[in-house]
Amino acid sequence: MSTQPLLVHLVFHPESEAARELARQVHAQLNGDAMVPGLRVPTVFCPSDADLRPPPALALGQASREVVVVLADDALTIDEDWCRFVADEWVRCQQAGVRFVPIQLSPNAWPLEPRLARLSFARAFDQPAGERQLAWVVRRLVVELCRFLAGLEAGAESEFKAPVQLFLSHTKADLAGGAEVTRQLVECLKAASRSRPGSIRATSRPVPSLPRLLPRVWPEARCW
Repeated sequence: MSTQPLLVHLVFHPESEAARELARQVHAQLNGDAMVPGLRVPTVFCPSDADLRPPPALALGQASREVVVVLADDALTIDEDWCRFVADEWVRCQQAGVRFVPIQLSPNAWPLEPRLARLSFARAFDQPAGERQLAWVVRRLVVELCRFLAGLEAGAESEFKAPVQLFLSHTKADLAGGAEVTRQLVECLKAASRSRPGSIRATSRPVPSLPRLLPRVWPEARCW
């Protein structure tokens, strides 16, 4: 039986309503409306038993590549069983084809367990709660997914450095006639680059055909 190409595991404490709601929203952002084209990244929530204890282990091995995302907050920090479970999963994530992405939702939610003391958590608590924090978390996850699929290491400063090139295709006739949509997209990219220097570089130049170019800039272009 063939496995799916990618799966994201969302781990949070079952008694944390805030972390659960964030997980729901991340799931919705990664999957989107089934009627509208989008990322369509499969996600699953970590289960718990009747006593809200963690499972013996996550069910890894369901996809060719898997990402374990931990939404760590105070509820998780004070529960030794869940902290131990998270550290155990970090150890399991050292195998090929799996990446561990811890998100810190509160100032005290690090390191959770001594084995994680040297691991950098993404500091989502620096963002205002609500839509801005959700947007930051989703961007961080999407960038890490891009880096993971491109075969790049995770990095503490990777949140605004996605290894992706965006191609806006148009004809010369479009340019002569205005191509207002293309121009507006380029201006948006330039504005984003000015707000985060080095994050986006907008250029205008001919490129090789996509079938020859994609394997160089996006090794897993056909993954989704």
